[in-house]
Amino acid sequence: MTTRAARAIAKEYLAQISKGQHPKTRLDGRAGQAETDGNSAVAAATLKQAWQRYLEAHLIRKGRSEKTISGYRDHVERLFSEWLETPLLDLANDPGRVAKKHDQLTRENGPYMANGSMRTLRAIYNHARKTNRSLPRDNPADAVDWNQEERRNTGMGTGDLKEWFLELASLDNPIRREFHLFTLLCGSRPTALQQAKPEHINFRRRTLHIPKPKGGSKRAFGIPLSREMILSLIRVLRFGRQMHPSQAQKWLFPAESASGHLAETKGRSRYSIKMGQ
Repeated sequence: MTTRAARAIAKEYLAQISKGQHPKTRLDGRAGQAETDGNSAVAAATLKQAWQRYLEAHLIRKGRSEKTISGYRDHVERLFSEWLETPLLDLANDPGRVAKKHDQLTRENGPYMANGSMRTLRAIYNHARKTNRSLPRDNPADAVDWNQEERRNTGMGTGDLKEWFLELASLDNPIRREFHLFTLLCGSRPTALQQAKPEHINFRRRTLHIPKPKGGSKRAFGIPLSREMILSLIRVLRFGRQMHPSQAQKWLFPAESASGHLAETKGRSRYSIKMGQ
C-alpha cells in the first residue's frame, strides 16, 4: 500500500470514529442495515449518473469553459457510449475490461484520444467515490498502460517570421489578418482573443481585458498594449463595422459563424497553423 492510499484510509477511519462509529464493519462481518442499503444504492450508480453529477457539481459549478466541457462530453457520450448504463462498481471490479477499452481506443482513435478519455474516466470515478464509499479505492483507469505523449513543438523562430508575414499578407480576410498579427504581438491564447469584446479595450490605460482566460474568471488579466497592438485593434474595429456590423457590436473579431466571432483560425500552411494553435 502506498503512503498516499494509507493516508486516505486513515482519514476515512478518523471521520467514522468522530461520529462514534467503528471504522470497520461489525465483528460478525455485517454492517448496519441502513448503511448496507445506502451502500447498495450508490454502488449501483451508473457511469451516466456519475458523469451527470460530475458535469453539474464540478465542471459547471467551477466555471469550466464550454470547450472543456464538450471534450469531456465527447469522451463519455461517444467513446464510452456502451458503458453509460454500466454501474461503476462493475468497471472497478473488472479493470481488465477498462485496459482492453484503452487498447481499442488507441487503435481506432489514436494514442492521445485514448489517454484523454481514460483521464476523463479516472476523474469521474474519483469524483463519484467522494460520496460513494462502497466503490473500491483502486481506480479502474489505473489499469491501463498509458501511451507515450510528446508536447507539440510549434514554436516559431525569428527566421520563420519573414515567410509568416508573407503568408499573413496573402490572407483575404482582413479581420483574420489582424487576429493573427495581434496574437503574435501579445502572445495570448487564440481562444481567449476570439471571445474579446470592444468593451474590453481601454485605450486610455492601454490595456485589453481578458475576463475569462483558461482557468476561469479568477485568472482574469489585462494585456498591456503597445503602439502596434493599438493600431491593429483600431484597424480590426474598422474592418468589423464594415464587414459584420451586427456581430461587431458584440465581438472584437466578428465573423459569420454560429458564435458571431472567429471560431476557427488555423490556416493551411505550417506558419498559419502555428499561429492558429
